Amino acid sequence: MKRSLIGLSLMCVWLISSGAVCRGSGTQPAPFTLEYWTVYTSSEDIQPVIDAFAVKYPYISVEIKTFRQDEYEGKLIEAWAQGKGPDMFSVPNSHIGSFQNLISPMPSSLKLTSVTVTQSLGQKNTVVASEALKGTTAQDVNVLFPQVVYDDVVKSSATGTSQVYGLPLSMDTLVLYYNKTLLDAANIPQPATTWDDFVKQVPQLTLTDVNDNIIQAGAALGTSENVPRMFDIVSLLMMQNGATMSSGTNVTFAQGENRNDEVTPGVQAVDFYTSFANPAVDWYSWNKDQPDALEQFLAGKLVYYFGYYYNKDSMKNSGDQLDIGIAPVPQVTADPLTAINYANYWLESVSVNSAHPNESWAFIQALTTSETNVKAMLDKNPKPTALRSLLESQKDNFDLAVFANETLTAQSWYAGKKPAETEQAFADMIDIVNAGRLDILTAVENTASKVELTYE
Repeated sequence: MKRSLIGLSLMCVWLISSGAVCRGSGTQPAPFTLEYWTVYTSSEDIQPVIDAFAVKYPYISVEIKTFRQDEYEGKLIEAWAQGKGPDMFSVPNSHIGSFQNLISPMPSSLKLTSVTVTQSLGQKNTVVASEALKGTTAQDVNVLFPQVVYDDVVKSSATGTSQVYGLPLSMDTLVLYYNKTLLDAANIPQPATTWDDFVKQVPQLTLTDVNDNIIQAGAALGTSENVPRMFDIVSLLMMQNGATMSSGTNVTFAQGENRNDEVTPGVQAVDFYTSFANPAVDWYSWNKDQPDALEQFLAGKLVYYFGYYYNKDSMKNSGDQLDIGIAPVPQVTADPLTAINYANYWLESVSVNSAHPNESWAFIQALTTSETNVKAMLDKNPKPTALRSLLESQKDNFDLAVFANETLTAQSWYAGKKPAETEQAFADMIDIVNAGRLDILTAVENTASKVELTYE
């Protein structure tokens, strides 16, 4: 017995000096890698979170693959068709419904194995233990994030329970970029805050030559192909005007009280949007022959451009040294209680094919819900926050204040299981109205019917 105890003690001394475990409460799992596919997030952006995660779970590595947006969805579908693909992936908020069957929803309890290392009196002690982390619930989402996130990510399961299908790293909203120099030249001191002000300003800002060709556009609205994110702008106008975009499995943005009702919010919104491309209207300022709106804005030939925070890189990289301002998008009224803005952001989710859903969700949860982690990431790579607790701090930031002030009133809507087809249906609708091939009501009703087909 003595020889056995002495042998054990000597073995412990050797294990401790080698950094191994002498006394522990479990076996560390075999190492594995979580694969994370995304578009706008790099490993550099979130490396501190990866490092902190590795301290507690040293057997887990996180590998990030960043794709171009135009190739991303195709790569995902191709990988899944081959039975491969990532453990974690990013998805646009308006697309989450189309990916729902491919997402493993957040469990109520995340079961992992933690590894805790302590050092005392020169001895390194490692404890390996099972743990159960609380998963982010629907109620948690409602507390942590703006209402639009809850509306986008909380879905009912087959049993009727509310489940979480994604969490955001940040949140972008549609804003109004403007050329200060051109606004000053027209003797307009402030950008428009309401649409009534907007249509009064645009004629003063639009310049034409002797042949009525637009040489300076007040606003880039009214057409489809040359207005980036036209779908978002038209959707925003519909919602601001009081349209209910969808209800359950029904697409309802074309509805009024009855077909002959003159007050049909969605139809009025399309009429308003296309009016900017109608030469017979006072605020005519754009047409299909104009170049891309962002290109025109950067060339100093467009006063008002509707865009997102991600457009700021293009603004900074433009060689024209434009004096650019950022304002909230115009509203129907000046009453802040009626404000409606438009959210466009990405969500982080876990694939149903992941062999490690608990670990994947634990990482995403640490990445998106920890105020410390989110703040560190946004300090390193500034973006508008999605966390309610950080909004006030961003309201003091010159570049982020407008976005922070829009976040809590931002909305979006479910664009169906084939969002690309929905966006194309909106583009076709605008083209049909501009060409006069159908009356506006019929064009909007037909579009709603097309979108509803993608809900099935």
